[in-house]
Amino acid sequence: MKKILSFLLLAALLLSLLSGCGDAQPEDPSQQTEDLSWQNTPTVPQENKSLTVFCMDLGKDAKLAQLAITRYRALHPDVDVDLQMREYVDANAAEEIYQQVAAEIMAGKGPDVLLLNDLFLDTEKLVRQGVFADMEPFFEADGFDWTPYQQTVMDGGVWNGKRYIIPLSYDFPLLFTTREALEETGFHTDACGDFLGFVEETGRFMEDPAQTRRLFFSSYPSFSFADYGGIHYADYGTKTANLSAPELEAGLRWFKTVQEKYPLGAGSAGGLQNAASVRDGESLWADDTLGALNGFYNQYSALKTVGEPVMMPIRDLNGTIQAEIKYPVAVRGNSENLQNAYDFIKILLSEEIQLGYDWQELSVLNSVNDYFFQKTAAGKSFHIMAGTDGFYSTTREHEAVDWPTDAEYQEFLGYVNEISGTYYRSHLGLIRNMRPFWQDGESYEETAQAAKRKLEIYLTE
Repeated sequence: MKKILSFLLLAALLLSLLSGCGDAQPEDPSQQTEDLSWQNTPTVPQENKSLTVFCMDLGKDAKLAQLAITRYRALHPDVDVDLQMREYVDANAAEEIYQQVAAEIMAGKGPDVLLLNDLFLDTEKLVRQGVFADMEPFFEADGFDWTPYQQTVMDGGVWNGKRYIIPLSYDFPLLFTTREALEETGFHTDACGDFLGFVEETGRFMEDPAQTRRLFFSSYPSFSFADYGGIHYADYGTKTANLSAPELEAGLRWFKTVQEKYPLGAGSAGGLQNAASVRDGESLWADDTLGALNGFYNQYSALKTVGEPVMMPIRDLNGTIQAEIKYPVAVRGNSENLQNAYDFIKILLSEEIQLGYDWQELSVLNSVNDYFFQKTAAGKSFHIMAGTDGFYSTTREHEAVDWPTDAEYQEFLGYVNEISGTYYRSHLGLIRNMRPFWQDGESYEETAQAAKRKLEIYLTE
């Protein structure tokens, strides 16, 4: 990541020289104004004779790109199409590849369309470097109908009316347990109507010496608390950070408690260990590291076989739900093939391609999620073998889970409809920078001041 950021730093310096935004920041962060010069990326003369698409060969990345490329070639046989699919060996090699791609983009070269992997790239920071094209004029000129899509998620790719990122899937924080486990522990889900209520109720649970269960199967659900809690402590626009907000301190003190009581454990990677820990009295809540949708069809469905299942989203400060954009697509700002890029993205968004791909997350196209539910409920998508982590279906022979009913799926969709905002995978390093506080026992105030300086250096690079 540091190597990638070196290229971002070079580009930022060049932009600063051109736009005059390299002046020293005001000492008072409240007086800092947002730099919008990055939104004026000039376009180049259009040719639309070719199309180059980049993705990593990560299984799902490759399949999605290849499906769309095949369809694009059939519709546009006159366009020279090149799929730059780089082999994924390990994380270090992937970082090197993204470093090269970032350098090309900063130099005004490289692929026309990028399937971004935000594990290695800071999506919002790249957007604010002014290297991506605003695709909104193409959607408007085409009269694109956004009605069938999860609009709040799609708007997560828009900055000041300009559509730089097009999401393809998303996720949101969802936990699973049983009514019996809630009654046994006295945990009150109605107290978790917003993030601070969730922190208070789970804190009460963790401090209760009578509890024999862990709060979570692993501490994984605690790491992104600021994002799903809707706590905005850093501003990419003004390049400032504020770690003094009481809700952030409450969240970090809660995180500290989680780490002290429950050291990070292995998460589930497709099995039913999380649900088994609830069934066996080891933990109160199961999550699924593969996401809410996978958890709904696996952990929740497994718990149906042993009790009355319960799912609960982790809500933000306002009591609504924040969704993580999982699969962003962007177009190089000075591409000579913007129309071709738009046509390709429209294919990625089409029902044909979305239905042809098995999403572990939720598809941005609502009908795809409905189709997958109907297919699963009919036993035509996949099955989990009976006996997996000790689970046996009460309704289907040879399977481990009882698949959700339509009423349960509608409850799940009810949470989807409560999504009020979005976020991308954070590269700000809040947890890492606050480690002296939550791990080494240093004061919150001193650690927060040092972390603030580090965050603001990152934001200005």
